[in-house]
Amino acid sequence: MEGLQYNGQPVNFVAGSVQGYNSTEAGPPLNRTELYQLWLNQTFLDDRFSFRVGKLIPSMNFGYVGRPFVTQTDPQLFTSTTGLLYTPVFVGPAMLGFIPGYYNSAFGLYGAWKSWGGPGDNPATPNGWYGQVGIYDGRGAQGIQTGLVWPNFSGPLFKVAEVGGTWTPYADAPEIGWGSVAVGGWRQSGPLTAPGGAFESQTGGMYAYLVQKLGKFRETKDQNGIVGFVQGGWNSSSTALMHSSFGFGLTFIAPFGDRPLDSYGFGFSWARLNANPLAGYGFNSYETMLQFYAQYHLVGNLFIQPVLTVLPTPGVMGATSPSLSGTVQLTFPF
Repeated sequence: MEGLQYNGQPVNFVAGSVQGYNSTEAGPPLNRTELYQLWLNQTFLDDRFSFRVGKLIPSMNFGYVGRPFVTQTDPQLFTSTTGLLYTPVFVGPAMLGFIPGYYNSAFGLYGAWKSWGGPGDNPATPNGWYGQVGIYDGRGAQGIQTGLVWPNFSGPLFKVAEVGGTWTPYADAPEIGWGSVAVGGWRQSGPLTAPGGAFESQTGGMYAYLVQKLGKFRETKDQNGIVGFVQGGWNSSSTALMHSSFGFGLTFIAPFGDRPLDSYGFGFSWARLNANPLAGYGFNSYETMLQFYAQYHLVGNLFIQPVLTVLPTPGVMGATSPSLSGTVQLTFPF
């Protein structure tokens, strides 16, 4: 069980960003108190199969490139693929507005299979293939705040499936860095509309991503090295905010030996927006975004992260020049 309290401002619109340079702001209402997660998880056959039911966050399972990972040398040390704050690393632009996620979680069913997890397997070092599927309350695509209302499965549904593989270094092949690859597809039932009058009874799309640790700065037990990712997505929708997207990024983990918990990184994201007058969103034809960050460890579990975001081509109509945004985030994982 998890609760969420959010109070914010429409910073993405002010910067002219449709993709969302700041993932913390996910749209109105910008002041809310909600039951964020409430679910039951059951595993079978040495944890190879799992089933989950309840109020879930599908975007944390499907198409999410920012997953944490650990090292074989010390499972207590972990980091994430990226510390980028922009929305595309959490929700692919081509799925934004359809897949439930922060902060509109949704009730649903989730099932997964993985090829590892049997006797003798180390859960901290997965190697193998996996598949996962989910079906959720899809009213979010109609503008319903699913994070604030009771579940309803008699209306629109969001269905998604993903297959992929993950690998960690083997004892006889330490040059193989941690990595993951996945492809997925989704379907959203309707009816679906856009502000300008566009209508469709259903829609769908697909996505893919690749994450790979590219190398290490030094052979020590602390988590260090360079991690890269590539992601993309597409949909066939006439009512979507965005039709397709492509992005990539690099993360530099602990490049300085005396600062083992610091990291630095950058990312690029491009999205083709729904500029059709029948949709009525008032977008430019596309948006590009560059983001740079440094995540500094202060003390204990406290981190501070200054972030600089440049939109060479903002997506909001009327934004005729680039925008520059600065963000500072204070994080306390627990």
